[in-house]
Amino acid sequence: MNEKPPQPDLAAYLISEIQKQLPPHVELVRSIEPVLGISRSALYKRLRRASAFTADELVALARHFQISLDHFVLDKPGTVTVDFPAMAQPVPSRYHSLNYSTPRQKYRSFAT
Repeated sequence: MNEKPPQPDLAAYLISEIQKQLPPHVELVRSIEPVLGISRSALYKRLRRASAFTADELVALARHFQISLDHFVLDKPGTVTVDFPAMAQPVPSRYHSLNYSTPRQKYRSFAT
């Protein structure tokens, strides 16, 4: 069986990265509370792991504190996933402009 190695806990990773960004005199709860818009008691429950952060809360924290989650969602380190919006019509390439339905002209050699 081909199993992936265990991933570190996303919530613990985010909290640790947020703490690294904060100055020593700034309280973690006071900096996270307005981002999530939840009560202080609900936030303490999440920090004590009495209840779990929702996926939306984790994304909000990552965005607010500009923490990349790439290594949690990408299989290979060093790769980047790019999403493009769907196109209504295909974009023609320069090869589509060639008209292959007409016979090709034969070129004469002018060598003497």
